[in-house]
Amino acid sequence: MFATFTDWLCLVLMWIVGIVITLQVLNRAVLHIPMPWTEEAARYFFIWLSLMGVIRVARKRAFLKVDLLYMALPDSLKRACDIFAQIVILILTIAILRACAILLPMTMTRYAPAMNISMFWMYVAIPLSMFCTAVYTVRNLYELFAGVQVKEEAAED
Repeated sequence: MFATFTDWLCLVLMWIVGIVITLQVLNRAVLHIPMPWTEEAARYFFIWLSLMGVIRVARKRAFLKVDLLYMALPDSLKRACDIFAQIVILILTIAILRACAILLPMTMTRYAPAMNISMFWMYVAIPLSMFCTAVYTVRNLYELFAGVQVKEEAAED
């Protein structure tokens, strides 16, 4: 259920970014009336899109990797590399979550200059994304240790 929600959220955010940027370009180039909020809104929606995309990538174990050497490894070493990569991802997500716990409260009193909304709403995407990434990474580690074969979903998209 959550996987479908993040997929749809990414799709909606992509459309919103496209529409806002188109609106910005049309207003500047055609009407010669710049709209200051469109640049800011596009930036914030793009940040949310990127961070929600991280959740999708973690779910599908599709983080970038140089697979030239990886493909030449025997299956046992491939599995060890996969486990190592997932552990590194988990450590990084936990470190980012700890930093967010310290920094996020500071954003509540900051406001976006053009849209006058709390910066909290932009920055809350980071811990949300990292928490979901950590959950999927733990699931991925479980599957790797249990020897569960996961089909490659990344190629389907």
